[in-house]
Amino acid sequence: MDADAVIPPAPYVNLPAHAPAPAPAPNVEPPVQSLQLPPPGHRLALPEGWLDCPPIGSLFGQHLLPCKVPLGQRFDEVLRGPLEQRRFTPAHALQAAHALPGFRVPPRVLAMIDLTKTSRYYAPEEEGLVREVRHIKLPCAGKQGAPTPVEASMFCYVVEALLEEARRAQPPPPAPPTFWPIIIVHCTHGFNRTGAMLVHHAMRTRGAPPDLLGALEGFARCRQPGIYKEDYIACACLSRARTRAICLATAMLTCRVRARPASALFDYYHDVRPEPPRAVCPPTPAWKGGPEGPPPLRDEDIPPGDLWGAPRCCAACFSPG
Repeated sequence: MDADAVIPPAPYVNLPAHAPAPAPAPNVEPPVQSLQLPPPGHRLALPEGWLDCPPIGSLFGQHLLPCKVPLGQRFDEVLRGPLEQRRFTPAHALQAAHALPGFRVPPRVLAMIDLTKTSRYYAPEEEGLVREVRHIKLPCAGKQGAPTPVEASMFCYVVEALLEEARRAQPPPPAPPTFWPIIIVHCTHGFNRTGAMLVHHAMRTRGAPPDLLGALEGFARCRQPGIYKEDYIACACLSRARTRAICLATAMLTCRVRARPASALFDYYHDVRPEPPRAVCPPTPAWKGGPEGPPPLRDEDIPPGDLWGAPRCCAACFSPG
């Protein structure tokens, strides 16, 4: 039978009340909800909402590709059975980048920029990233607010240095380019820290006049729904400022809720957030769930035989029941 053929649904049959229930199909994997997953804080715990988080977006600013954090080989014993189809590894991210449509020349991934502040999700050496592309670690603490100006400046410098190196590797004009440079950028879910960095890069490289609202809307189009953390967009005081003069200056001087000064985007670029605020900051996606769990343990704090209290043996430890 053709693999693409459409199989008609089985006809609906009314069973009498005394009829026994149909026997379950053999070899059916248990539902995801029944799987015993490592708890928060364990070295193999999945990030909150990672399974249902969209894996990758589309290009932003022609060269930057946002995605969620790929999980490496060490998570194979967790992402198995019914979860295997939801795997997203560094190799998957590279394949998605190379398969992007609309290029006249083949795309080439220059680097993968990792904004997470942990090394537990994947090891670049184990995933072959060192051989194929550069892996650049720019750790940002997402729970402490938006990236600082120093972190944003470092990100923009790294991106521009990579693109300049790619431009020099191309044949001189008028010869056409031989490849299209792409840089993969991820944090944990690929929305807030990643979105803020991409917006910073757009504000600093797209010339005058800078358009913060346009950059935010552009990121929301390539990675829906966009940045959804309120404190990444503007601090609480600035969201009430309606004019560019006295109100803005007063809000910046009297703000007491800002964890790190001048980190929120409208704050940093001295812009006034439009009303209503939800026109810029969407609601938290449903897949994100509740508040994030405790931070992962450091590598040196993990007991040698740890598997959330049991000796580590094999993938059977993750079996349901």
